[in-house]
Amino acid sequence: MVREEQGGCPHGEGRCGACDLGGQPFILEEERAKGGNKDTARMAAAGAQRTWWLRVRRDCLPAAMGALLTRLGKGSAVVCESNAARTAVAPGVFLVLRARGDERMKPSCEEVLPFADREPRFDGKG
Repeated sequence: MVREEQGGCPHGEGRCGACDLGGQPFILEEERAKGGNKDTARMAAAGAQRTWWLRVRRDCLPAAMGALLTRLGKGSAVVCESNAARTAVAPGVFLVLRARGDERMKPSCEEVLPFADREPRFDGKG
């Protein structure tokens, strides 16, 4: 999530490319890489048929989510990794996955935690 057009990088360093929208309100790209550390690439490597990377200014999130949902089509089963998306759409199931013993939480997750249907804990092994 890009906070604002001229704002700082939410990841701290500003080197990841996620914040460069080139003056557009949002960019929606299909992920083609199956390697790397981006969540979309890991989902593709895990077997997702298609993965999408949505980079969006906070004030444009509803329009961007509408564009994504249109691209996906009605009746699509979707796994979405995004705290921000939950502020714009109401999914069938909303999970907040948490590591066992780790109580840290990003502010964006705290904002949507009350909407969670479940809060599963994982150990990183299975």
